[in-house]
Amino acid sequence: MSRPNYDEEPYLSIRKACETDDVDLLSRVITPEMVAMKPMPDRTFTLLDFACDTSIRHNATSVLSYVVSDCKFNVQSLDTGNIAGISNVSTGILDILLAHGWDINGYDLSSPRKQLPFLWRVLSKDYLVSYCLSHGADVYPRGQPPIDPNFITVELRNCPPLLERAAAYSTVATFDLLRSHGAPMGWRALHLAVQEATHPWLTGRPDSTRELMSDREHDKAYTYAERMAMVRHLVEDVGLDVNALDQPVTQKHVPTFHRGTPLCYVSDSEVIEGLYRGHTVIADTRELTWYLLDQGADPTQALEVIKHSQHPTFAADVEMWRAQRKLAASKHSRCMIQ
Repeated sequence: MSRPNYDEEPYLSIRKACETDDVDLLSRVITPEMVAMKPMPDRTFTLLDFACDTSIRHNATSVLSYVVSDCKFNVQSLDTGNIAGISNVSTGILDILLAHGWDINGYDLSSPRKQLPFLWRVLSKDYLVSYCLSHGADVYPRGQPPIDPNFITVELRNCPPLLERAAAYSTVATFDLLRSHGAPMGWRALHLAVQEATHPWLTGRPDSTRELMSDREHDKAYTYAERMAMVRHLVEDVGLDVNALDQPVTQKHVPTFHRGTPLCYVSDSEVIEGLYRGHTVIADTRELTWYLLDQGADPTQALEVIKHSQHPTFAADVEMWRAQRKLAASKHSRCMIQ
């Protein structure tokens, strides 16, 4: 079946019906007679599929109810990634989907687009995480074997422990909520929290990217302050080791994108530099680097990594930190002598 042209009728009418949540308009495009035909024509199914997807995107609860209740459209196999990707999806939409058989825990490791359950995809939105937990979402992927303490399996790489992703994408409050529900930690919670704190597009960065990115609206979780708060929380409150490796010591093969200690995720930042509106954007990671060093992080491995990466300031930041520590120690010694 050829791909429909969404810029022609009746798709334009369906889009308008969803934008205005107008069931009467939709029922004139997708009539009861069309739905009643057995078997349902491919064209009718395609129109219903488009109406379902568009109504979710526009939070058109009346239209969605018509599609799934009156037209009996099956929502059990909906792509959770598409739903999670909607910036302001409402809980009212999710109520309708759940009432008609949508599986909030469904995922498919055989499909790159469906490898993560819905909860894994909405971690930056506090209200959706709370909704998921109160509507049957599991903090362990269904059917995934228990975490092997000695080896990171392929399944675990494809669908990682929930708190690893939460450390990167959630607020501290949501991370703690998930932790209170027994979500597993994994090996890279601190590492991924550090990695996200290096990104130059975070709102409120204390450097030259702030003015360039000030028009970018993000959830609270995507602010520089919240990403740094997560790093501090994991170290000071959760007690994660600033020198921990990002895989079991018994695992010989290094999984893709694993770099070593948390500081290696600073020195080998992949998005440390980029172009935005014709400007070169270089994220200032000094605060993050100095914080980890103050907490006892050993920079040896990270400085070795820097030889093969493009971070422009990491080595200088480490040397400046060492110089300041040396100066502070010298002043302290003179005070003790006096």
